[in-house]
Amino acid sequence: MPFEPMLASTNARRPLAGEWVLEPTFDGWRIIVAIDGEVRVWTRRGHDLTARLPELAPLADLIGTSVVLDGELVAGQGRASDFYGVLGRVGARHRRAPLTFVAFDVLAFDGPVIDQPYRHRRALLDGLALNGDAWCTTPQLHGRVVDALAACREHDVEGIVAIRVDSPYRPGERSGDWIKLKTADWRTLHATRRHRA
Repeated sequence: MPFEPMLASTNARRPLAGEWVLEPTFDGWRIIVAIDGEVRVWTRRGHDLTARLPELAPLADLIGTSVVLDGELVAGQGRASDFYGVLGRVGARHRRAPLTFVAFDVLAFDGPVIDQPYRHRRALLDGLALNGDAWCTTPQLHGRVVDALAACREHDVEGIVAIRVDSPYRPGERSGDWIKLKTADWRTLHATRRHRA
């Protein structure tokens, strides 16, 4: 595996000072996808899933450069209730439930870019124009954290990740530059906002 995944902090009460972006986090499996004439796929713990995900092989023809992507493998709409669809598909060789790779970061683009700020890596990701039957780019959400969480809660999406736009990618580390908030945190943040008002 070329890079260990960077991990998010779960400090729901930390103030977001500076410039951040918000992205939904789906209830799937974290994977690293390397593309360099062929596609290789690893789980967060380094298990090779390449042979079990033939639908990602066409990415090698779509992307004409050497790229390493970080993202999630999701079933259905990426809702909490869809999680076991990933487990069933990857764990059993004969189940053919469709899965989607949702890319959210670029770790290499003709060489490592992990030292580049997130805003630069996101521009590289957007430039890849990943939009297919088995892959896409995670959307970005706009507005306040509490409103983004409320929207995720309404649509049964696991939650959001707040990402500091000038942050590098730190392989294998749990960093406060990424803060994961689950929809359950909505009540805490909503109550805090009301109390301060």
